[in-house]
Amino acid sequence: MQVDILYNRPTKQLTTHLQNSQIFKRECFNLIGRIEKIKKKLNIYNKSSKLSTSKNLEVLLKGYEITVTKFASKSRNIINRIDKLLIASPNNRQEAQKLVVNLAKSREFANFVEFSDELNNFYKLAEKQ
Repeated sequence: MQVDILYNRPTKQLTTHLQNSQIFKRECFNLIGRIEKIKKKLNIYNKSSKLSTSKNLEVLLKGYEITVTKFASKSRNIINRIDKLLIASPNNRQEAQKLVVNLAKSREFANFVEFSDELNNFYKLAEKQ
């Protein structure tokens, strides 16, 4: 899951394709797909009967599912705004780029990515035991 989380870099993955709307839409679809894949894994795990023996890890994973849901929602909203901007005029690329950058600077994205560090702490603890 850590690799799935860390692979998502909206600024790098989206802004380079703003000049080509088809490629941009494909990359947006891919970004949302990766986020949804993480969300689905969490949902399946959190609903399974094979929960971790660590209550702290359970709480962390359930909280992270909420974080992923918030980031997915914010991403969709920004992507929809960008799509409308670019449909209105291709000259709106700078404004669209600002929206992508703002997504990458958002608290939702920071919380989404920082989870990897928290998960790594549990991994290190498990290795010691």
